Amino acid sequence: MKNDLLYQVFYKNLSDEKAMELFDKTVEEFHESLLENDIASELKLSQEEYTAIVVWSVDIEALANFSLFRVAK
Repeated sequence: MKNDLLYQVFYKNLSDEKAMELFDKTVEEFHESLLENDIASELKLSQEEYTAIVVWSVDIEALANFSLFRVAK
C-alpha cells in the first residue's frame, strides 16, 4: 500500500507518532521482502526526504511542514 507520508502529516491526517510507526512498519516489511518498491517509493518520499529521516533523524512533522510549505508557495 502506498502512502504519501508527508502529505498525511502536513494535513493532520496522521500524527507525527503514527507517521513514525508507519515508517517503521514499512522498514520491517522491506526487510521481510514484502514490498514491491523501496521504502522511499512506498511512502512517496524523495531520496532527500528519506535520507533526512534515516540519516539525520529529522522529525517527520518538521520535514512535512518544510517540504510541503515549499511546494505550496
